[in-house]
Amino acid sequence: PAEHLITVVFGRPTFTEVAFARFRMLDGNGYSIVYSHRMYGEKIVEQTSAWLKANEAATEKALREWNSTPKPGALRGEAL
Repeated sequence: PAEHLITVVFGRPTFTEVAFARFRMLDGNGYSIVYSHRMYGEKIVEQTSAWLKANEAATEKALREWNSTPKPGALRGEAL
């Protein structure tokens, strides 16, 4: 089945937002999970580049390893 991971950097004059979205079929249903990280500041390009260098691979790995539907509590950061 089709599966996609999309990473986008939205740039604005006063902030940037990095968004990761994974789309996949699971048990015959389509699901997506999105993680985003927003940064504010004057040297925003440098901040964004540093954050991506430090976190992009781990974030993509975590999203690619997602293989089950999370329980509602997991989405709020509660114990499963």
